[in-house]
Amino acid sequence: MTLDKPIYFVEVQFQNKADFYWELCSEINIYLNQYKPIQDWRAVALFPKRSFDVETLTPYQQELITSGRIIRIYLDELPPGSIGMGLIELIISKESQAPELVKNLMERTRKEIVDSGVRQGIIDLLETVLVSKFSKLSRQEIEAMFLLSDIKQTRVYQEGRQEGRQEGETILLMRLLSKRFGKLSDRYIENINNLTIPQLEDLGEALLDFVNITDLDHWLTSNTEK
Repeated sequence: MTLDKPIYFVEVQFQNKADFYWELCSEINIYLNQYKPIQDWRAVALFPKRSFDVETLTPYQQELITSGRIIRIYLDELPPGSIGMGLIELIISKESQAPELVKNLMERTRKEIVDSGVRQGIIDLLETVLVSKFSKLSRQEIEAMFLLSDIKQTRVYQEGRQEGRQEGETILLMRLLSKRFGKLSDRYIENINNLTIPQLEDLGEALLDFVNITDLDHWLTSNTEK
Protein backbone atom coordinates (compact mmCIF):
# COMPACT_ATOMS: atom_id res chain seq x y z
CA MET A 1 0.00 0.00 0.00
CA THR A 2 1.40 3.40 -0.98
CA LEU A 3 1.68 5.58 2.11
CA ASP A 4 1.49 8.90 0.24
CA LYS A 5 -1.90 8.05 -1.30
CA PRO A 6 -5.20 7.98 0.63
CA ILE A 7 -7.14 4.86 1.47
CA TYR A 8 -10.37 4.71 -0.53
CA PHE A 9 -13.58 3.25 0.85
CA VAL A 10 -16.16 2.44 -1.83
CA GLU A 11 -19.83 1.84 -1.03
CA VAL A 12 -22.50 1.01 -3.61
CA GLN A 13 -26.10 1.88 -2.73
CA PHE A 14 -28.94 0.34 -4.73
CA GLN A 15 -31.92 1.77 -2.88
CA ASN A 16 -33.00 4.75 -0.82
CA LYS A 17 -31.71 4.56 2.75
CA ALA A 18 -31.96 7.52 5.11
CA ASP A 19 -29.13 6.22 7.32
CA PHE A 20 -26.75 5.54 4.43
CA TYR A 21 -24.10 8.13 5.36
CA TRP A 22 -24.28 7.34 9.07
CA GLU A 23 -23.67 3.65 8.32
CA LEU A 24 -20.87 4.50 5.89
CA CYS A 25 -19.10 6.67 8.47
CA SER A 26 -19.59 3.99 11.12
CA GLU A 27 -17.96 1.31 8.92
CA ILE A 28 -15.07 3.64 8.11
CA ASN A 29 -14.49 4.44 11.78
CA ILE A 30 -14.49 0.74 12.68
CA TYR A 31 -11.77 0.14 10.07
CA LEU A 32 -9.72 3.15 11.16
CA ASN A 33 -9.92 2.14 14.81
CA GLN A 34 -8.96 -1.46 14.08
CA TYR A 35 -6.03 -0.86 11.70
CA LYS A 36 -5.00 2.71 12.66
CA PRO A 37 -3.55 3.58 9.20
CA ILE A 38 -1.31 6.61 8.88
CA GLN A 39 -2.67 7.52 5.44
CA ASP A 40 -5.47 9.99 4.82
CA TRP A 41 -8.77 8.55 3.59
CA ARG A 42 -11.52 9.25 1.09
CA ALA A 43 -14.87 7.56 0.51
CA VAL A 44 -16.75 7.05 -2.76
CA ALA A 45 -20.54 6.72 -2.58
CA LEU A 46 -21.71 5.08 -5.80
CA PHE A 47 -25.39 5.39 -6.75
CA PRO A 48 -27.06 4.05 -9.93
CA LYS A 49 -28.93 7.38 -10.10
CA ARG A 50 -29.23 10.62 -8.12
CA SER A 51 -32.67 9.78 -6.73
CA PHE A 52 -31.13 6.96 -4.69
CA ASP A 53 -29.03 9.45 -2.72
CA VAL A 54 -30.09 10.77 0.70
CA GLU A 55 -32.41 13.71 0.16
CA THR A 56 -31.70 15.70 3.35
CA LEU A 57 -28.16 15.84 4.75
CA THR A 58 -27.09 16.87 8.23
CA PRO A 59 -24.49 19.66 8.52
CA TYR A 60 -21.85 17.04 9.39
CA GLN A 61 -22.66 14.93 6.32
CA GLN A 62 -22.74 18.01 4.09
CA GLU A 63 -19.31 19.05 5.38
CA LEU A 64 -17.84 15.64 4.51
CA ILE A 65 -19.18 15.95 0.97
CA THR A 66 -18.28 19.61 0.46
CA SER A 67 -14.72 18.99 1.65
CA GLY A 68 -14.29 16.12 -0.81
CA ARG A 69 -13.92 13.58 1.99
CA ILE A 70 -16.94 11.72 0.54
CA ILE A 71 -17.25 11.72 -3.26
CA ARG A 72 -20.65 10.96 -4.78
CA ILE A 73 -20.96 9.36 -8.23
CA TYR A 74 -24.26 8.91 -10.09
CA LEU A 75 -23.66 6.28 -12.74
CA ASP A 76 -26.57 7.25 -14.99
CA GLU A 77 -25.03 10.73 -15.40
CA LEU A 78 -21.77 9.39 -16.81
CA PRO A 79 -21.15 9.63 -20.59
CA PRO A 80 -22.81 6.92 -22.74
CA GLY A 81 -20.48 4.07 -23.62
CA SER A 82 -18.11 4.87 -20.75
CA ILE A 83 -16.71 2.37 -18.27
CA GLY A 84 -19.05 3.94 -15.75
CA MET A 85 -22.01 2.95 -17.91
CA GLY A 86 -20.55 -0.55 -18.01
CA LEU A 87 -20.76 -0.55 -14.22
CA ILE A 88 -24.44 0.31 -14.48
CA GLU A 89 -24.92 -2.72 -16.72
CA LEU A 90 -23.20 -4.86 -14.09
CA ILE A 91 -25.38 -3.44 -11.32
CA ILE A 92 -28.63 -4.21 -13.14
CA SER A 93 -27.41 -7.49 -14.65
CA LYS A 94 -28.39 -11.01 -13.69
CA GLU A 95 -25.87 -13.16 -11.86
CA SER A 96 -25.31 -15.29 -14.97
CA GLN A 97 -24.29 -12.18 -16.97
CA ALA A 98 -21.79 -10.88 -14.41
CA PRO A 99 -18.68 -12.92 -15.42
CA GLU A 100 -18.71 -11.70 -19.03
CA LEU A 101 -19.43 -8.10 -18.00
CA VAL A 102 -16.56 -8.11 -15.50
CA LYS A 103 -14.21 -9.56 -18.12
CA ASN A 104 -15.16 -6.86 -20.63
CA LEU A 105 -14.81 -4.07 -18.09
CA MET A 106 -11.37 -5.30 -17.05
CA GLU A 107 -10.22 -5.47 -20.69
CA ARG A 108 -11.45 -1.91 -21.30
CA THR A 109 -9.82 -0.71 -18.08
CA ARG A 110 -6.43 -2.12 -19.07
CA LYS A 111 -6.65 -0.57 -22.56
CA GLU A 112 -8.27 2.79 -21.81
CA ILE A 113 -7.09 3.79 -18.33
CA VAL A 114 -3.47 4.94 -18.16
CA ASP A 115 -3.35 6.12 -14.55
CA SER A 116 -2.59 3.15 -12.26
CA GLY A 117 -4.48 4.74 -9.36
CA VAL A 118 -7.65 5.09 -11.45
CA ARG A 119 -7.27 1.51 -12.69
CA GLN A 120 -7.03 0.31 -9.09
CA GLY A 121 -10.12 2.33 -8.21
CA ILE A 122 -12.10 0.63 -10.97
CA ILE A 123 -10.97 -2.80 -9.79
CA ASP A 124 -12.12 -1.89 -6.28
CA LEU A 125 -15.47 -0.75 -7.67
CA LEU A 126 -15.93 -3.99 -9.59
CA GLU A 127 -15.15 -6.01 -6.49
CA THR A 128 -17.51 -3.90 -4.37
CA VAL A 129 -20.38 -4.20 -6.87
CA LEU A 130 -19.97 -7.98 -6.97
CA VAL A 131 -19.92 -8.31 -3.18
CA SER A 132 -22.84 -5.87 -2.76
CA LYS A 133 -25.16 -7.11 -5.51
CA PHE A 134 -24.32 -10.81 -5.56
CA SER A 135 -23.94 -11.38 -1.82
CA LYS A 136 -24.63 -15.12 -2.18
CA LEU A 137 -21.55 -15.66 -4.33
CA SER A 138 -18.72 -17.52 -2.64
CA ARG A 139 -15.19 -16.14 -2.55
CA GLN A 140 -14.18 -18.71 -5.16
CA GLU A 141 -16.96 -17.60 -7.52
CA ILE A 142 -15.96 -13.96 -7.19
CA GLU A 143 -12.31 -14.88 -7.80
CA ALA A 144 -13.32 -16.71 -10.96
CA MET A 145 -14.61 -13.47 -12.49
CA PHE A 146 -11.13 -11.94 -12.44
CA LEU A 147 -7.98 -13.06 -14.21
CA LEU A 148 -5.17 -14.12 -11.89
CA SER A 149 -3.36 -10.81 -12.39
CA ASP A 150 -6.57 -8.94 -11.57
CA ILE A 151 -7.29 -10.98 -8.42
CA LYS A 152 -3.93 -9.93 -7.04
CA GLN A 153 -4.89 -6.27 -7.48
CA THR A 154 -8.17 -6.42 -5.57
CA ARG A 155 -8.26 -4.67 -2.21
CA VAL A 156 -9.03 -7.87 -0.32
CA TYR A 157 -6.03 -9.70 -1.77
CA GLN A 158 -3.70 -6.73 -1.41
CA GLU A 159 -4.59 -6.56 2.25
CA GLY A 160 -4.32 -10.31 2.54
CA ARG A 161 -0.85 -10.31 0.95
CA GLN A 162 0.39 -7.50 3.17
CA GLU A 163 -1.21 -8.56 6.42
CA GLY A 164 -1.18 -12.32 5.98
CA ARG A 165 -3.50 -14.92 4.57
CA GLN A 166 -5.56 -15.12 7.75
CA GLU A 167 -6.08 -11.36 7.80
CA GLY A 168 -7.21 -11.39 4.16
CA GLU A 169 -9.66 -14.25 4.73
CA THR A 170 -11.07 -12.45 7.79
CA ILE A 171 -11.53 -9.13 5.97
CA LEU A 172 -13.38 -10.78 3.09
CA LEU A 173 -15.70 -12.72 5.40
CA MET A 174 -16.46 -9.59 7.43
CA ARG A 175 -17.45 -7.75 4.26
CA LEU A 176 -19.63 -10.59 2.98
CA LEU A 177 -21.36 -11.00 6.34
CA SER A 178 -21.94 -7.25 6.67
CA LYS A 179 -23.45 -7.09 3.18
CA ARG A 180 -25.72 -10.04 3.95
CA PHE A 181 -26.84 -9.18 7.51
CA GLY A 182 -25.91 -5.54 8.10
CA LYS A 183 -23.42 -4.12 10.58
CA LEU A 184 -21.88 -6.83 12.76
CA SER A 185 -21.76 -6.38 16.52
CA ASP A 186 -18.45 -6.32 18.38
CA ARG A 187 -19.16 -9.85 19.63
CA TYR A 188 -19.27 -11.27 16.11
CA ILE A 189 -16.20 -9.30 15.04
CA GLU A 190 -14.19 -10.58 17.99
CA ASN A 191 -15.26 -14.20 17.43
CA ILE A 192 -14.45 -14.12 13.72
CA ASN A 193 -11.09 -12.43 14.32
CA ASN A 194 -10.15 -15.38 16.55
CA LEU A 195 -10.91 -18.05 13.94
CA THR A 196 -8.11 -20.11 12.42
CA ILE A 197 -7.56 -20.27 8.65
CA PRO A 198 -9.35 -23.65 8.32
CA GLN A 199 -12.27 -22.29 10.36
CA LEU A 200 -12.43 -19.18 8.18
CA GLU A 201 -12.53 -21.34 5.06
CA ASP A 202 -15.28 -23.51 6.57
CA LEU A 203 -17.29 -20.41 7.51
CA GLY A 204 -16.91 -19.08 3.97
CA GLU A 205 -18.50 -22.25 2.62
CA ALA A 206 -21.20 -22.37 5.30
CA LEU A 207 -22.14 -18.73 4.63
CA LEU A 208 -23.69 -19.74 1.31
CA ASP A 209 -26.45 -21.56 3.20
CA PHE A 210 -27.07 -18.95 5.90
CA VAL A 211 -30.56 -17.44 5.91
CA ASN A 212 -30.21 -14.98 8.82
CA ILE A 213 -27.79 -13.91 11.56
CA THR A 214 -29.02 -16.75 13.79
CA ASP A 215 -27.31 -19.20 11.44
CA LEU A 216 -24.01 -17.44 12.15
CA ASP A 217 -24.66 -17.79 15.88
CA HIS A 218 -25.27 -21.51 15.52
CA TRP A 219 -22.16 -21.96 13.37
CA LEU A 220 -19.91 -20.12 15.80
CA THR A 221 -21.32 -22.07 18.76
CA SER A 222 -20.81 -25.40 16.99
CA ASN A 223 -17.38 -24.70 15.56
CA THR A 224 -15.58 -22.70 18.23
CA GLU A 225 -16.33 -24.70 21.33
CA LYS A 226 -13.25 -25.65 23.31
